[in-house]
Amino acid sequence: MKFVGFLCLLMFLSLPLEHAFSINFVACLPVIFSIVVAFLGRIVIRQNPNFFRKSDLLLLGLWAILCVSFGFGTMSSTALNHGIAYTIFILISYFGCAYSISGLIHESPGFWNKILATISVALLYTCLYALLDWLVISATGNEIPLPRAEGGGNGSAVGFTRVRAFFDEPSRLANFIMMWAPLALWYVFSKVRSIAIKICFLGIIIFAFGVTFSTKGILTVLSSLPFVLGFLAIKRGFSPIRIAGIGLLFFIAFAVLLVSGIGEILYEAVAPKLFGSDIFESRMERGVNVTNYIEGFHWLVGYGPASYVTLVGDDGESFLSGFAYLLGDSGIFGLSLFFLFFFVQLFDLKKLPYSGLKFAFLLTFYYLGTGELISPLHYNIGTYLIVILLHTAVVNRNRVFCISHGNTLYNGAANNYRR
Repeated sequence: MKFVGFLCLLMFLSLPLEHAFSINFVACLPVIFSIVVAFLGRIVIRQNPNFFRKSDLLLLGLWAILCVSFGFGTMSSTALNHGIAYTIFILISYFGCAYSISGLIHESPGFWNKILATISVALLYTCLYALLDWLVISATGNEIPLPRAEGGGNGSAVGFTRVRAFFDEPSRLANFIMMWAPLALWYVFSKVRSIAIKICFLGIIIFAFGVTFSTKGILTVLSSLPFVLGFLAIKRGFSPIRIAGIGLLFFIAFAVLLVSGIGEILYEAVAPKLFGSDIFESRMERGVNVTNYIEGFHWLVGYGPASYVTLVGDDGESFLSGFAYLLGDSGIFGLSLFFLFFFVQLFDLKKLPYSGLKFAFLLTFYYLGTGELISPLHYNIGTYLIVILLHTAVVNRNRVFCISHGNTLYNGAANNYRR
């Protein structure tokens, strides 16, 4: 059991290495660890109640549709590779890991904290490495010599080198930070007492995210700020002193953006992607016009995995939107099942005992949903692991969060989680 738990933590610790030390997006360290954890968990873990939910049938339905539609697509190596990816992510990384992680947390509620601590460490070392890499590139013009996927490279924005850390391109790093930052920040701000450590942790994440110069990432985070500030205001109360403090912080932040020129830099990094990028516009056009390629029965079940190869051809570029991928791969039926599966998770949030954790998951799902508009995040193993974490937290909440009968805390350490 302990060995399976150790491998599970290694899986979360290796999430930033999904492109480094990998053959492709399927044959990578996190996926390999998830396969091992899934199979060993089945052998070692004997008692694991309530790991399966009715909503999981929606995800199984998506996989079944993809299997059916695979026969209608082009039997290319790309389609087979993507079909294997869907199968591994859904059947093994999701259902297999859900069984193992749920069982581990059921046997040892403290394992939940170990997972969140591991996620926080993974996020921290990724951001620190990204900043170190950025400093080395800025000083020498060369990346730190570490194996990583060949992709779009770093690139530049408004005269600054973009950073990608262990990923194939900066936008992947931005996706990773957005995906895991809410849970990591909730854990750090709940468990760590030192204000200095909390501020440093937050500053490192923001700085590393900023130097990705990811247009999608920046706009997504900015769009979420009203929700974040609104939650903090409601959580802390609307006293005149707090309102004045928030107003002062806004004024200081605005002044810093103007005086330092950061606001102008961010605008110049984002604007070209929105107003005048031929690559962006052409990929967006293909994503929006994917319906022009679909006809007849394919409207219902799509053309199978890697549909862009079937529709556009081997020489054609992929679509921009992840929803376009899903529509082409699995049709209206598959896209609807994925939507339902995704949004059903939001109803589980109300079962969590702490408003801060609820909001952390809500913000995570917001980032995943908006991120899917631009890139196929449903191909990312992290998407499925986040759903697993939510499910295991809900199922084991009375043990994980130390709540006994009568709604009293029987473990004093749990007071750290009441935020």
